[in-house]
Amino acid sequence: MLIAGGTGSGKTYFILTIIEQLLKTDAKLYILDPKNADLADLSVVIPNVYHQKDDMINCIESFYYRMLERN
Repeated sequence: MLIAGGTGSGKTYFILTIIEQLLKTDAKLYILDPKNADLADLSVVIPNVYHQKDDMINCIESFYYRMLERN
């Protein structure tokens, strides 16, 4: 997903609102924050939040292989 907008336009608030709603479902979330900005702080509250390069690569590879297994 690409969310564009200027500084202070509410992008992070929008993303956090989506995450909040998904947490109310049975969805399994993986959050990758390469800038180690606002979303990386979610690791205190929910699992599967990554901001280190190696952790993000491992997460993507794991997701890819699980997807192949399902197909």
